[in-house]
Amino acid sequence: MNTNKIKSYAIQASRDFLKAVTERANFYGIFGDNHIEEMTLKGDVAIIGDRPIPKKEGELRQRLVERIKQNGFEMTLQADAYSWFNRFAALRYMEIHGYLDHGFRVLSHPSGSSMPEIFEQAVDIDLQGLLHSDSLIRKMVSDIPEDDWREVEIIGWLYQFYISEKKDEVIGKVVKSEDIPAATQLFTPNWIVKYMVQNTLGRMWLATYPDSPLRAKMEYYIAPALQEPDVQKQLDAVTPRELHPETITFFDPAQGSGHILVEAYNVFKEIYLERGYRTRDIPRLILEKNLYGLDICDRAAQLAGFALMMKARADDRKILGYTDLRLNVYAIQDSRSSDLRNIEMFFKGDEFQGRSDLRALAELFENAKTFGSLITVPEPLAGRMQEIVQTVEEKIGKWRAASDVQNIRAMVNQAALLSRKYDCVVTNPPYMGGKGMNGLIKTFLKDNFPDVKSDLFSAFIVRNTDLTKPNYP
Repeated sequence: MNTNKIKSYAIQASRDFLKAVTERANFYGIFGDNHIEEMTLKGDVAIIGDRPIPKKEGELRQRLVERIKQNGFEMTLQADAYSWFNRFAALRYMEIHGYLDHGFRVLSHPSGSSMPEIFEQAVDIDLQGLLHSDSLIRKMVSDIPEDDWREVEIIGWLYQFYISEKKDEVIGKVVKSEDIPAATQLFTPNWIVKYMVQNTLGRMWLATYPDSPLRAKMEYYIAPALQEPDVQKQLDAVTPRELHPETITFFDPAQGSGHILVEAYNVFKEIYLERGYRTRDIPRLILEKNLYGLDICDRAAQLAGFALMMKARADDRKILGYTDLRLNVYAIQDSRSSDLRNIEMFFKGDEFQGRSDLRALAELFENAKTFGSLITVPEPLAGRMQEIVQTVEEKIGKWRAASDVQNIRAMVNQAALLSRKYDCVVTNPPYMGGKGMNGLIKTFLKDNFPDVKSDLFSAFIVRNTDLTKPNYP
Protein backbone atom coordinates (compact mmCIF):
# COMPACT_ATOMS: atom_id res chain seq x y z
CA MET A 1 0.00 0.00 0.00
CA ASN A 2 1.44 3.34 -1.08
CA THR A 3 0.61 5.58 1.87
CA ASN A 4 2.42 8.54 0.28
CA LYS A 5 -0.15 8.70 -2.51
CA ILE A 6 -2.99 8.22 -0.05
CA LYS A 7 -1.61 11.03 2.10
CA SER A 8 -1.21 13.39 -0.83
CA TYR A 9 -4.75 12.70 -2.01
CA ALA A 10 -6.45 12.86 1.40
CA ILE A 11 -4.86 16.15 2.45
CA GLN A 12 -5.97 17.83 -0.76
CA ALA A 13 -9.37 16.14 -0.54
CA SER A 14 -9.98 17.68 2.89
CA ARG A 15 -9.64 21.10 1.27
CA ASP A 16 -11.58 20.23 -1.88
CA PHE A 17 -14.58 18.70 -0.12
CA LEU A 18 -14.83 21.63 2.31
CA LYS A 19 -14.63 24.06 -0.61
CA ALA A 20 -17.36 22.16 -2.46
CA VAL A 21 -19.85 22.11 0.44
CA THR A 22 -19.08 25.76 1.25
CA GLU A 23 -19.86 26.79 -2.31
CA ARG A 24 -23.09 24.79 -2.13
CA ALA A 25 -24.05 26.54 1.10
CA ASN A 26 -23.29 29.89 -0.52
CA PHE A 27 -25.57 28.92 -3.44
CA TYR A 28 -28.42 28.67 -0.94
CA GLY A 29 -27.63 32.03 0.64
CA ILE A 30 -25.65 30.75 3.61
CA PHE A 31 -22.33 32.54 4.04
CA GLY A 32 -21.54 32.37 7.76
CA ASP A 33 -22.98 32.32 11.28
CA ASN A 34 -24.27 35.87 10.95
CA HIS A 35 -24.76 36.02 7.20
CA ILE A 36 -27.74 33.88 6.25
CA GLU A 37 -30.22 35.27 3.73
CA GLU A 38 -33.90 35.22 4.62
CA MET A 39 -36.10 32.56 3.05
CA THR A 40 -39.87 32.52 2.63
CA LEU A 41 -42.18 29.72 1.51
CA LYS A 42 -44.85 30.43 -1.10
CA GLY A 43 -46.83 27.47 -2.32
CA ASP A 44 -44.53 24.95 -3.95
CA VAL A 45 -41.48 27.19 -3.95
CA ALA A 46 -39.11 28.73 -1.45
CA ILE A 47 -37.68 32.17 -2.13
CA ILE A 48 -34.18 33.17 -1.02
CA GLY A 49 -33.78 36.89 -1.58
CA ASP A 50 -35.43 37.18 -4.98
CA ARG A 51 -34.44 33.71 -6.21
CA PRO A 52 -36.98 30.82 -6.18
CA ILE A 53 -36.01 27.21 -5.46
CA PRO A 54 -38.20 24.09 -5.05
CA LYS A 55 -39.96 23.85 -1.70
CA LYS A 56 -38.24 20.54 -0.90
CA GLU A 57 -34.83 22.18 -1.30
CA GLY A 58 -36.01 25.00 0.92
CA GLU A 59 -36.98 22.55 3.66
CA LEU A 60 -33.57 20.88 3.47
CA ARG A 61 -31.92 24.30 3.57
CA GLN A 62 -33.84 25.14 6.73
CA ARG A 63 -32.57 21.97 8.41
CA LEU A 64 -29.03 23.01 7.49
CA VAL A 65 -29.61 26.48 8.94
CA GLU A 66 -30.86 24.94 12.20
CA ARG A 67 -27.71 22.82 12.44
CA ILE A 68 -25.55 25.87 11.80
CA LYS A 69 -27.33 27.80 14.56
CA GLN A 70 -26.71 24.89 16.94
CA ASN A 71 -23.14 23.96 16.00
CA GLY A 72 -21.76 26.94 14.08
CA PHE A 73 -21.08 27.47 10.37
CA GLU A 74 -17.52 26.14 10.33
CA MET A 75 -18.16 22.95 12.32
CA THR A 76 -21.34 22.14 10.38
CA LEU A 77 -19.71 22.47 6.99
CA GLN A 78 -16.65 20.50 8.09
CA ALA A 79 -18.98 17.71 9.24
CA ASP A 80 -20.81 17.75 5.92
CA ALA A 81 -17.52 17.71 4.01
CA TYR A 82 -16.17 14.65 5.79
CA SER A 83 -19.55 12.90 5.53
CA TRP A 84 -19.44 13.26 1.75
CA PHE A 85 -15.80 12.17 1.73
CA ASN A 86 -16.69 9.08 3.78
CA ARG A 87 -19.55 8.23 1.43
CA PHE A 88 -17.45 8.42 -1.70
CA ALA A 89 -14.62 6.46 -0.06
CA ALA A 90 -17.16 3.80 0.93
CA LEU A 91 -18.53 3.64 -2.60
CA ARG A 92 -15.03 3.35 -4.04
CA TYR A 93 -14.12 0.50 -1.68
CA MET A 94 -17.38 -1.34 -2.34
CA GLU A 95 -17.21 -1.05 -6.12
CA ILE A 96 -13.63 -2.37 -6.17
CA HIS A 97 -14.75 -5.39 -4.14
CA GLY A 98 -17.97 -5.97 -6.09
CA TYR A 99 -20.23 -5.32 -3.10
CA LEU A 100 -22.78 -3.09 -4.88
CA ASP A 101 -25.99 -5.03 -5.47
CA HIS A 102 -26.56 -3.76 -9.00
CA GLY A 103 -23.13 -5.04 -10.05
CA PHE A 104 -21.89 -1.88 -11.77
CA ARG A 105 -19.11 0.49 -10.75
CA VAL A 106 -20.40 3.90 -9.68
CA LEU A 107 -17.23 6.00 -9.65
CA SER A 108 -15.07 4.26 -12.26
CA HIS A 109 -15.01 1.77 -15.13
CA PRO A 110 -13.20 -1.61 -15.14
CA SER A 111 -11.71 -0.74 -18.54
CA GLY A 112 -10.20 2.48 -17.24
CA SER A 113 -12.63 4.66 -19.17
CA SER A 114 -13.38 8.08 -17.69
CA MET A 115 -17.09 7.25 -17.94
CA PRO A 116 -18.31 5.39 -14.79
CA GLU A 117 -19.72 2.00 -15.69
CA ILE A 118 -23.15 2.67 -14.20
CA PHE A 119 -23.71 5.59 -16.60
CA GLU A 120 -23.77 3.09 -19.45
CA GLN A 121 -26.99 1.75 -17.94
CA ALA A 122 -28.65 5.15 -17.67
CA VAL A 123 -30.86 6.45 -20.46
CA ASP A 124 -30.82 10.02 -19.18
CA ILE A 125 -28.69 11.41 -16.40
CA ASP A 126 -27.51 14.80 -15.18
CA LEU A 127 -23.75 14.47 -14.66
CA GLN A 128 -23.38 17.86 -12.78
CA GLY A 129 -19.72 18.10 -13.57
CA LEU A 130 -18.75 14.76 -11.88
CA LEU A 131 -16.71 13.65 -14.89
CA HIS A 132 -14.51 16.74 -15.09
CA SER A 133 -10.82 15.91 -14.83
CA ASP A 134 -10.56 17.93 -11.61
CA SER A 135 -13.79 16.68 -9.99
CA LEU A 136 -13.81 15.21 -6.50
CA ILE A 137 -14.72 11.77 -7.83
CA ARG A 138 -12.17 11.69 -10.63
CA LYS A 139 -9.38 12.59 -8.20
CA MET A 140 -10.32 9.78 -5.82
CA VAL A 141 -10.28 7.29 -8.68
CA SER A 142 -7.14 8.52 -10.41
CA ASP A 143 -4.90 9.52 -7.48
CA ILE A 144 -5.06 6.26 -5.48
CA PRO A 145 -4.12 2.99 -7.24
CA GLU A 146 -6.84 0.35 -7.31
CA ASP A 147 -4.68 -2.16 -5.48
CA ASP A 148 -4.53 0.14 -2.46
CA TRP A 149 -8.30 -0.31 -2.04
CA ARG A 150 -8.00 -4.09 -1.64
CA GLU A 151 -7.46 -3.96 2.14
CA VAL A 152 -9.94 -2.30 4.51
CA GLU A 153 -6.92 -0.76 6.25
CA ILE A 154 -7.07 2.02 3.64
CA ILE A 155 -10.09 3.47 5.46
CA GLY A 156 -7.98 4.22 8.53
CA TRP A 157 -5.18 5.76 6.50
CA LEU A 158 -7.61 8.00 4.63
CA TYR A 159 -9.05 9.23 7.90
CA GLN A 160 -5.62 9.81 9.43
CA PHE A 161 -4.40 11.89 6.53
CA TYR A 162 -7.71 13.70 6.02
CA ILE A 163 -7.39 15.27 9.47
CA SER A 164 -3.59 15.65 9.42
CA GLU A 165 -3.61 19.37 8.55
CA LYS A 166 -5.99 20.08 11.41
CA LYS A 167 -3.68 18.07 13.69
CA ASP A 168 -0.69 20.18 12.63
CA GLU A 169 -2.74 23.31 13.21
CA VAL A 170 -3.74 22.53 16.80
CA ILE A 171 -0.82 20.49 18.12
CA GLY A 172 1.32 22.28 20.69
CA LYS A 173 -1.54 24.58 21.70
CA VAL A 174 -4.32 24.40 24.26
CA VAL A 175 -6.79 22.22 22.39
CA LYS A 176 -10.46 23.16 22.12
CA SER A 177 -12.91 20.33 22.77
CA GLU A 178 -13.98 20.08 19.14
CA ASP A 179 -10.33 19.69 18.06
CA ILE A 180 -9.45 16.86 20.47
CA PRO A 181 -9.92 14.12 17.81
CA ALA A 182 -7.52 15.80 15.41
CA ALA A 183 -4.98 16.51 18.17
CA THR A 184 -4.97 13.05 19.74
CA GLN A 185 -5.83 10.44 17.13
CA LEU A 186 -3.06 8.48 15.44
CA PHE A 187 -3.60 5.59 13.05
CA THR A 188 -2.01 2.46 14.47
CA PRO A 189 0.15 0.44 12.02
CA ASN A 190 -1.11 -3.02 11.24
CA TRP A 191 1.66 -4.97 13.00
CA ILE A 192 1.07 -3.11 16.26
CA VAL A 193 -2.66 -3.79 16.06
CA LYS A 194 -2.02 -7.48 15.46
CA TYR A 195 0.41 -7.60 18.38
CA MET A 196 -2.10 -6.05 20.78
CA VAL A 197 -5.08 -8.15 19.71
CA GLN A 198 -3.21 -11.45 19.45
CA ASN A 199 -1.70 -11.01 22.92
CA THR A 200 -5.02 -10.18 24.57
CA LEU A 201 -7.92 -11.92 22.84
CA GLY A 202 -5.64 -14.57 21.35
CA ARG A 203 -3.85 -15.13 24.63
CA MET A 204 -7.15 -15.47 26.49
CA TRP A 205 -8.24 -18.25 24.13
CA LEU A 206 -4.90 -20.04 24.26
CA ALA A 207 -4.79 -19.86 28.06
CA THR A 208 -7.85 -22.11 28.11
CA TYR A 209 -7.04 -24.07 24.95
CA PRO A 210 -3.23 -24.22 24.70
CA ASP A 211 -3.34 -26.70 21.81
CA SER A 212 -5.62 -24.50 19.70
CA PRO A 213 -4.64 -24.14 16.02
CA LEU A 214 -5.10 -20.40 16.55
CA ARG A 215 -1.53 -20.20 17.84
CA ALA A 216 -0.07 -20.98 14.41
CA LYS A 217 -2.14 -18.21 12.80
CA MET A 218 -0.92 -15.39 15.08
CA GLU A 219 2.49 -14.22 13.91
CA TYR A 220 2.86 -11.64 16.68
CA TYR A 221 1.75 -13.82 19.58
CA ILE A 222 4.27 -14.15 22.42
CA ALA A 223 3.88 -17.25 24.56
CA PRO A 224 3.85 -16.53 28.33
CA ALA A 225 7.09 -17.18 30.15
CA LEU A 226 7.44 -20.32 32.24
CA GLN A 227 6.26 -19.52 35.78
CA GLU A 228 7.20 -20.78 39.21
CA PRO A 229 4.85 -23.57 40.40
CA ASP A 230 3.06 -21.42 42.97
CA VAL A 231 2.53 -18.62 40.44
CA GLN A 232 1.29 -21.07 37.82
CA LYS A 233 -1.11 -22.52 40.37
CA GLN A 234 -2.59 -19.05 40.91
CA LEU A 235 -2.90 -18.51 37.16
CA ASP A 236 -4.61 -21.87 36.73
CA ALA A 237 -7.10 -20.94 39.42
CA VAL A 238 -8.32 -17.88 37.49
CA THR A 239 -8.14 -19.41 34.00
CA PRO A 240 -11.55 -20.60 32.75
CA ARG A 241 -11.82 -24.30 32.02
CA GLU A 242 -13.91 -23.56 28.95
CA LEU A 243 -14.88 -20.53 26.86
CA HIS A 244 -17.92 -19.97 24.67
CA PRO A 245 -17.21 -17.72 21.65
CA GLU A 246 -20.54 -15.93 21.86
CA THR A 247 -19.89 -14.72 25.40
CA ILE A 248 -16.41 -13.20 24.90
CA THR A 249 -16.50 -9.40 24.81
CA PHE A 250 -13.90 -7.10 23.26
CA PHE A 251 -14.02 -3.31 23.72
CA ASP A 252 -12.07 -0.44 22.17
CA PRO A 253 -12.96 2.72 24.13
CA ALA A 254 -11.11 5.02 21.71
CA GLN A 255 -11.75 3.10 18.50
CA GLY A 256 -10.80 5.73 15.92
CA SER A 257 -11.53 4.30 12.49
CA GLY A 258 -11.87 0.76 13.86
CA HIS A 259 -8.52 -0.80 12.97
CA ILE A 260 -8.22 -2.70 16.27
CA LEU A 261 -11.82 -3.94 16.05
CA VAL A 262 -11.20 -5.19 12.50
CA GLU A 263 -8.24 -7.28 13.67
CA ALA A 264 -10.29 -8.57 16.60
CA TYR A 265 -12.89 -9.64 14.02
CA ASN A 266 -10.21 -11.75 12.32
CA VAL A 267 -9.27 -13.52 15.57
CA PHE A 268 -12.89 -14.10 16.57
CA LYS A 269 -13.56 -15.59 13.15
CA GLU A 270 -10.82 -18.17 13.67
CA ILE A 271 -12.19 -18.97 17.13
CA TYR A 272 -15.70 -19.54 15.78
CA LEU A 273 -14.42 -21.70 12.92
CA GLU A 274 -12.42 -23.77 15.39
CA ARG A 275 -15.62 -24.41 17.32
CA GLY A 276 -17.46 -25.59 14.22
CA TYR A 277 -19.76 -22.63 13.54
CA ARG A 278 -21.07 -22.17 10.00
CA THR A 279 -19.13 -19.50 8.13
CA ARG A 280 -22.26 -17.61 7.15
CA ASP A 281 -23.41 -17.35 10.78
CA ILE A 282 -20.13 -16.02 12.12
CA PRO A 283 -20.13 -12.37 10.91
CA ARG A 284 -23.39 -11.44 12.56
CA LEU A 285 -22.45 -13.15 15.81
CA ILE A 286 -19.16 -11.24 15.97
CA LEU A 287 -20.75 -7.87 15.21
CA GLU A 288 -23.63 -8.24 17.64
CA LYS A 289 -22.11 -10.24 20.51
CA ASN A 290 -18.34 -9.76 20.56
CA LEU A 291 -17.23 -6.33 19.37
CA TYR A 292 -17.86 -2.99 21.11
CA GLY A 293 -16.41 0.43 20.40
CA LEU A 294 -16.72 4.12 21.25
CA ASP A 295 -15.11 7.32 20.01
CA ILE A 296 -15.73 11.04 20.48
CA CYS A 297 -15.39 11.64 16.72
CA ASP A 298 -18.49 11.14 14.58
CA ARG A 299 -16.51 10.69 11.38
CA ALA A 300 -14.27 8.05 12.96
CA ALA A 301 -17.28 6.10 14.21
CA GLN A 302 -18.80 6.21 10.72
CA LEU A 303 -15.63 4.70 9.28
CA ALA A 304 -15.26 2.12 12.05
CA GLY A 305 -18.76 0.85 11.42
CA PHE A 306 -18.13 0.76 7.69
CA ALA A 307 -14.83 -1.12 8.08
CA LEU A 308 -16.51 -3.78 10.23
CA MET A 309 -19.38 -4.14 7.79
CA MET A 310 -16.90 -4.64 4.95
CA LYS A 311 -15.13 -7.40 6.89
CA ALA A 312 -18.51 -9.03 7.52
CA ARG A 313 -19.59 -8.59 3.88
CA ALA A 314 -16.54 -10.56 2.74
CA ASP A 315 -17.86 -13.54 4.74
CA ASP A 316 -21.63 -13.08 4.29
CA ARG A 317 -22.79 -11.54 1.03
CA LYS A 318 -26.30 -10.95 2.45
CA ILE A 319 -25.31 -9.07 5.57
CA LEU A 320 -25.81 -5.58 4.10
CA GLY A 321 -29.47 -6.45 3.67
CA TYR A 322 -30.13 -7.34 7.32
CA THR A 323 -32.36 -4.49 8.49
CA ASP A 324 -32.30 -5.66 12.10
CA LEU A 325 -28.49 -5.91 12.39
CA ARG A 326 -27.19 -3.72 15.19
CA LEU A 327 -23.53 -2.80 15.61
CA ASN A 328 -22.24 -1.95 19.08
CA VAL A 329 -20.07 0.84 17.71
CA TYR A 330 -21.03 4.42 18.51
CA ALA A 331 -19.87 8.00 18.39
CA ILE A 332 -20.16 9.45 21.88
CA GLN A 333 -22.63 12.34 22.01
CA ASP A 334 -23.00 15.33 24.29
CA SER A 335 -26.34 15.77 25.98
CA ARG A 336 -28.41 18.63 24.51
CA SER A 337 -30.64 21.28 25.95
CA SER A 338 -33.58 19.58 24.24
CA ASP A 339 -32.96 16.26 26.01
CA LEU A 340 -34.61 17.27 29.28
CA ARG A 341 -37.68 18.50 27.42
CA ASN A 342 -37.89 15.29 25.41
CA ILE A 343 -37.44 13.16 28.53
CA GLU A 344 -40.45 14.82 30.12
CA MET A 345 -42.47 14.56 26.91
CA PHE A 346 -41.80 10.95 25.92
CA PHE A 347 -41.60 9.43 29.40
CA LYS A 348 -44.40 11.39 31.02
CA GLY A 349 -46.40 9.34 33.51
CA ASP A 350 -43.99 6.42 33.53
CA GLU A 351 -43.90 4.75 36.90
CA PHE A 352 -40.44 3.31 36.49
CA GLN A 353 -37.43 5.26 37.66
CA GLY A 354 -36.51 6.00 34.06
CA ARG A 355 -37.11 9.73 34.00
CA SER A 356 -34.79 10.49 36.87
CA ASP A 357 -32.22 8.06 35.46
CA LEU A 358 -32.36 9.74 32.05
CA ARG A 359 -32.00 13.16 33.63
CA ALA A 360 -28.94 11.84 35.47
CA LEU A 361 -27.47 10.62 32.18
CA ALA A 362 -28.10 13.99 30.56
CA GLU A 363 -26.12 15.64 33.34
CA LEU A 364 -23.37 13.00 33.19
CA PHE A 365 -22.85 13.44 29.44
CA GLU A 366 -22.94 17.22 29.31
CA ASN A 367 -19.34 17.29 28.03
CA ALA A 368 -19.14 13.74 26.70
CA LYS A 369 -17.29 14.69 23.51
CA THR A 370 -14.57 16.19 25.66
CA PHE A 371 -14.17 13.38 28.21
CA GLY A 372 -15.16 10.38 26.07
CA SER A 373 -14.79 6.92 27.58
CA LEU A 374 -13.20 8.35 30.71
CA ILE A 375 -16.73 8.98 31.94
CA THR A 376 -17.84 6.44 34.54
CA VAL A 377 -21.53 5.61 34.93
CA PRO A 378 -22.13 5.50 38.69
CA GLU A 379 -23.75 2.67 40.53
CA PRO A 380 -26.60 1.89 41.03
CA LEU A 381 -27.46 3.64 37.73
CA ALA A 382 -25.13 1.27 35.89
CA GLY A 383 -27.03 -1.69 37.33
CA ARG A 384 -30.29 -0.43 35.83
CA MET A 385 -28.96 0.15 32.32
CA GLN A 386 -30.53 -2.95 30.80
CA GLU A 387 -33.98 -1.83 31.92
CA ILE A 388 -33.31 1.73 30.76
CA VAL A 389 -32.17 0.59 27.31
CA GLN A 390 -35.26 -1.58 26.89
CA THR A 391 -37.62 1.21 27.91
CA VAL A 392 -36.00 3.78 25.64
CA GLU A 393 -36.10 1.38 22.69
CA GLU A 394 -39.80 0.78 23.27
CA LYS A 395 -40.55 4.50 23.50
CA ILE A 396 -38.39 6.10 20.82
CA GLY A 397 -36.54 3.33 19.00
CA LYS A 398 -38.79 3.63 15.94
CA TRP A 399 -38.87 7.43 15.94
CA ARG A 400 -37.47 9.07 12.82
CA ALA A 401 -33.67 9.13 12.75
CA ALA A 402 -33.45 12.88 12.13
CA SER A 403 -35.40 13.74 15.29
CA ASP A 404 -33.43 15.24 18.15
CA VAL A 405 -35.18 12.77 20.48
CA GLN A 406 -32.72 10.20 19.13
CA ASN A 407 -30.00 11.89 21.18
CA ILE A 408 -31.58 10.29 24.26
CA ARG A 409 -31.16 6.92 22.59
CA ALA A 410 -27.52 7.75 21.80
CA MET A 411 -26.85 8.68 25.44
CA VAL A 412 -28.39 5.44 26.67
CA ASN A 413 -26.41 3.32 24.21
CA GLN A 414 -23.09 4.87 25.17
CA ALA A 415 -23.96 4.63 28.86
CA ALA A 416 -24.71 0.92 28.41
CA LEU A 417 -21.28 0.31 26.91
CA LEU A 418 -19.53 2.32 29.62
CA SER A 419 -21.42 0.43 32.33
CA ARG A 420 -20.11 -3.00 31.33
CA LYS A 421 -16.99 -5.00 32.11
CA TYR A 422 -15.23 -6.65 29.17
CA ASP A 423 -13.02 -9.68 28.74
CA CYS A 424 -10.58 -7.67 26.62
CA VAL A 425 -10.12 -3.91 26.47
CA VAL A 426 -7.65 -2.90 23.77
CA THR A 427 -6.99 0.58 22.41
CA ASN A 428 -4.43 3.07 21.24
CA PRO A 429 -5.47 5.80 23.70
CA PRO A 430 -5.36 9.53 23.05
CA TYR A 431 -2.09 11.25 23.88
CA MET A 432 -2.17 14.70 25.45
CA GLY A 433 0.00 16.26 28.13
CA GLY A 434 -0.99 19.04 30.49
CA LYS A 435 0.11 21.82 28.12
CA GLY A 436 -2.52 20.81 25.56
CA MET A 437 -5.41 20.36 27.98
CA ASN A 438 -8.19 22.89 28.13
CA GLY A 439 -9.78 23.84 31.44
CA LEU A 440 -12.55 21.25 31.22
CA ILE A 441 -10.11 18.36 30.82
CA LYS A 442 -7.77 19.58 33.55
CA THR A 443 -10.60 19.86 36.05
CA PHE A 444 -12.09 16.51 35.07
CA LEU A 445 -8.79 14.66 35.45
CA LYS A 446 -8.03 16.38 38.73
CA ASP A 447 -11.42 15.35 40.13
CA ASN A 448 -11.60 11.83 38.70
CA PHE A 449 -8.02 10.69 38.03
CA PRO A 450 -5.91 12.65 40.54
CA ASP A 451 -2.97 10.22 40.47
CA VAL A 452 -2.53 10.51 36.69
CA LYS A 453 -3.97 13.98 36.07
CA SER A 454 -0.99 15.22 34.06
CA ASP A 455 -1.49 12.94 31.06
CA LEU A 456 -4.59 11.83 29.14
CA PHE A 457 -2.91 8.59 28.09
CA SER A 458 -2.35 7.56 31.72
CA ALA A 459 -5.95 8.31 32.64
CA PHE A 460 -7.09 5.99 29.87
CA ILE A 461 -4.87 3.20 31.15
CA VAL A 462 -6.53 3.50 34.57
CA ARG A 463 -9.99 3.64 33.01
CA ASN A 464 -9.29 0.66 30.75
CA THR A 465 -8.31 -1.39 33.77
CA ASP A 466 -11.61 -0.50 35.39
CA LEU A 467 -13.50 -1.55 32.25
CA THR A 468 -11.84 -4.99 32.20
CA LYS A 469 -13.23 -7.98 34.07
CA PRO A 470 -11.11 -8.98 37.07
CA ASN A 471 -8.87 -12.07 37.21
CA TYR A 472 -7.75 -11.92 33.59
CA PRO A 473 -4.94 -14.52 33.42
